[in-house]
Amino acid sequence: MILDELTGDVISATGNGRIKINVPANGDMTMRGRYNIESGNYNFNFQSFIREPFELRENAGNYIEWTGDPYKAEMHIDAVYAAKNVSFGDLLSNTGYNLEGPVAGYRGDVYVVATLTGILTSPQIKFSFDFPQGTPIQSDNDLKLFLNKVQSDDNEMLKQVTWLIVFGSFAPYGELGGGGNIARSAGINTISQKISGVLNKVLSNLLAKITGDKSIQFDVSTSTYSSASLYTNTYSSSSNQLDRQRIDFKVNRSVLNDKIIITLGTGLDFNISNSAAQNSNLQWLPDISVQFILSRDRKLRAIVFNRSSLDVTTGIISRRTRQGVSISYSFDFPKDEKPPVIADTTSRQQAHAKDSSSD
Repeated sequence: MILDELTGDVISATGNGRIKINVPANGDMTMRGRYNIESGNYNFNFQSFIREPFELRENAGNYIEWTGDPYKAEMHIDAVYAAKNVSFGDLLSNTGYNLEGPVAGYRGDVYVVATLTGILTSPQIKFSFDFPQGTPIQSDNDLKLFLNKVQSDDNEMLKQVTWLIVFGSFAPYGELGGGGNIARSAGINTISQKISGVLNKVLSNLLAKITGDKSIQFDVSTSTYSSASLYTNTYSSSSNQLDRQRIDFKVNRSVLNDKIIITLGTGLDFNISNSAAQNSNLQWLPDISVQFILSRDRKLRAIVFNRSSLDVTTGIISRRTRQGVSISYSFDFPKDEKPPVIADTTSRQQAHAKDSSSD
């Protein structure tokens, strides 16, 4: 589906539906019916200067519906872009807000969700944030309230989305400030993302040629940041020192006719300068998850995971491991409900979750 031929905004999707097309001998062609989107990608030309692939959310009630005029189809699509290894320190650097507990040292994925609604040829786009299941962000009510404040301000939200997509980091809330560290780290990490993107394609193609299995995907990413962001969200001269490096490796593979999706990954986080002794230790951060498709319609799923992240609750950089199981089921409400919505009963709390910390 070509949304804008000039900019290259294109939706490539797979799904199902019943569409009646009437092409009379005289008069205009008409289309009636609804196409339910199951998966796909949205090639988004963001702010007319950068193109980024958004992944269409599965089981999110995405659809395109025609009621007559082929050019006036109604749509509802949720597409997601994942910004990697993001810290909240940049966002809160000039707010006076202090992170506490597990969220203080959080560096992880932030999902930029683009919701497209309205007429297919000129959709309205609304942005929001989301996070992976099991992250400490979901249990921090104060931080969620602050993020709601950001999302309610269209100008602020557009600025944050721009920074997350272009630089892979939050911008300081309010006016652009907060020191040169943010601009320098954003520039370094943006270059790293471009290089790693090319490397990922080369390695994935190489794996496919060696194994003959195109379902294997390789992903590597790197980022450089200041360890000061792990301890405080107040800007200081020490925040200018980019003294830590993180490298993430990940391999994804689908087996048993795409009924099981296995993700094996590891992160290496280490010091790259002669800073304080507590920052010099190397942290190995394994990340393993197995997703089981439990129903033919792929709506019922189970995920078993083991995730690691940096932990600084004791004042020394260490590792926190989270293990758990989640069950999710999603479904569409009846068609006559307006607007169509999706019910998600995903378990936000890990069953039998276990936390542990080690130096």
